[in-house]
Amino acid sequence: MDERTVERFLRALHDGQDPARAGAQCGVTLLDATRWGASAEGHDALGALQHLARARVALVTARAKADAAHALLDIARDETSRETARKACVDLLKLEDAPCEARATERDGLSRDEERAWLAALERVGSQNGHASKADSSAS
Repeated sequence: MDERTVERFLRALHDGQDPARAGAQCGVTLLDATRWGASAEGHDALGALQHLARARVALVTARAKADAAHALLDIARDETSRETARKACVDLLKLEDAPCEARATERDGLSRDEERAWLAALERVGSQNGHASKADSSAS
């Protein structure tokens, strides 16, 4: 396959088309597409395309997690529904992804000390609602 056909074929695959349809769209038989995919050039190109797709998924997931953490923080601050706020606090405390925490902190303009104070306050809210924190449980 020439370089232009390869480009069109990869774009079609990237857009989610199955190989037979992508080949037909680009004027390539499935057999030719298969041979190209088995070649070193094709193998490398398809591997790079898979890597790109995984990277895109990771970026979208990281962004969604950060947005979810910010939404949880808003819910946790809501005093009208204490049980929902308590559950949001628990979920926030379970978050381990540093990029999510960093984005929520940046958006709110909190320092590290303020962030720790918030987390401690959220934990106290949870324990005041009859749900002991890990620290409270280990102290007894």
